[in-house]
Amino acid sequence: MKINRIILCGMLIIASACAKEKTTNTNFQTREYIEAWVSQNYPNAVKTQHGAYILEETDGNGMFYTGEKYAYVTYTLSNMNGKITETTDEKIAQQIGSYNKGDFYGPKVWYIAKDNQTVGMQDMLKGLRVGSKRKILLPGWLNTQTEYTDIDQYLEDTESTTDIAIYEITLESLVNNITLKQI
Repeated sequence: MKINRIILCGMLIIASACAKEKTTNTNFQTREYIEAWVSQNYPNAVKTQHGAYILEETDGNGMFYTGEKYAYVTYTLSNMNGKITETTDEKIAQQIGSYNKGDFYGPKVWYIAKDNQTVGMQDMLKGLRVGSKRKILLPGWLNTQTEYTDIDQYLEDTESTTDIAIYEITLESLVNNITLKQI
């Protein structure tokens, strides 16, 4: 009987040593937070195939983005609390106190060739026409070039991140030959 107790205790010790504590991936918690925030603040938002949220959109009347290599974009970047962290708008930069006389304000060139695009950039530009304006929420796990078919794969395979960016962009123009455009 004493030997059975010893064996049983040994088995319990081994079993408890092998048990793993289940941890919750921060990305899944962040996704729940984003979904609650979007439903509260932008109930008509459209979720993209990768899990970004188009919060607002105004259509332009120029050519559609179809995979060109370069885009001229004006944008303002903020967090979910509305704090602006970056902008290409001179007036906004002056208002938030980040204006620098030596900086260029206006459209920035984004190299958006397929081999250089993150999944978040794809969602940001997909379906836009020149002149379109879009406000889009991009979770940090979409800052990858790896494309998955299931949204949960981004959350599982990407390092946990609570980075959330809200871009307000205007697509100013699209070009394939940047040299010719700059001339």
